[in-house]
Amino acid sequence: MKKKVICIVAVVLVVALIFLLVGCARKNANKEDNTIKVSTALGKVGITISSPKVKNEAGEDVAKYTFLEEAPENAEYSAGSQYLVTDKAIFSFETSSYSYQTGIKYKEVYGEVEPSYKGFVDYIKSDIYSGTIKEMEEITINGREAFKTEYKYGSGEGELHGYYYYVNVDDCIGGYLKIVVTTAEGKDGDAAAMIADSEVKDLINSIVIECQ
Repeated sequence: MKKKVICIVAVVLVVALIFLLVGCARKNANKEDNTIKVSTALGKVGITISSPKVKNEAGEDVAKYTFLEEAPENAEYSAGSQYLVTDKAIFSFETSSYSYQTGIKYKEVYGEVEPSYKGFVDYIKSDIYSGTIKEMEEITINGREAFKTEYKYGSGEGELHGYYYYVNVDDCIGGYLKIVVTTAEGKDGDAAAMIADSEVKDLINSIVIECQ
């Protein structure tokens, strides 16, 4: 009798495990099925984002968001080369070479150096840096080194209007990719709430950067 009970319990546990695994697989499949990859290139830097999927008038699956070459009228940051406008956020993308190594104070301390992302980050952390970046959060975006900092402007300490992401693309151009994320509502938007939005998080986490 005892062996029979043990066998029944074992079968129930196996069946429960199978249902759990199937459920997780379906959940992951549904997540993948709900996005479409959209891509653009800034010179030698290729950018791909997984956009939510929607139906067009013909009933076909299309990307909800695509890259634009011009900033929308309400964009708080319009110096980018490409943009992605979503329901909650406006993403701006641009590439840049380094210039920190050309400063007089920098040369006095470090001399002539070959610029790099690491050197750029170390410079911002150093005592000789006097720019607008006050705090940085070092992160990775799909395997690439990056740091996040607040985008503020205005009198005093400035008001929060979005976030900068500086991404290491030394292997592509010997410089960095700057992503600026601001609210879709413009100056009246809540930047902190925007960056905490699940769709905005998913879009940021889906960014893949490759050399062209």
